[in-house]
Parts: sequence; structure tokens; C-alpha cells
Amino acid sequence: MKNQSSSKLTNGNGKSKNGDKPVRIGDKFHEEINDIIRERMVKWKLTKADATSKITNLITRHKLWNDIKNSLINADEKEVERYG
Repeated sequence: MKNQSSSKLTNGNGKSKNGDKPVRIGDKFHEEINDIIRERMVKWKLTKADATSKITNLITRHKLWNDIKNSLINADEKEVERYG
């Protein structure tokens, strides 16, 4: 089984309590998101952390997102298995 983390907001079957959206993500991605949140708190002197959903929404709206998305679509199965 691949390393995966699940949010505390799950209903026990890997789905969120809100909108039945999947919440299982890889450990590395989870670490990276938390790092972004911590760095933003320091940089912008925030007293409350950004929600993970805000950060993931920023990712899909980033100017490089289409390049990343296309790269992931075109990744061969060996690459997916190696890093997945």
C-alpha cells in the first residue's frame, strides 16, 4: 500500500464530510502543503493559518498549473509507479 495521509475530516471511508470529496493525499504532498501554510504565516505575519483548501485552490489557479497538469497526464506508468 502506498504512503497516504488522510484528513481528520473524513467520515471513516476516505471521503470528506463535506461534499463527499476525497481527502486522501500522499505524505509528501501533505508535508509540502503544510510547509506552504507555515511559510505564509511567517511571511505575512498571519495569526490564523490558511485553510488547506485555500492553498490547493491556489495551486490549480497558478500560472504553471496547466503545464503541471499536462505533465501529469503525459507521465508514463513507470514514472507514476516510481513516484506514486
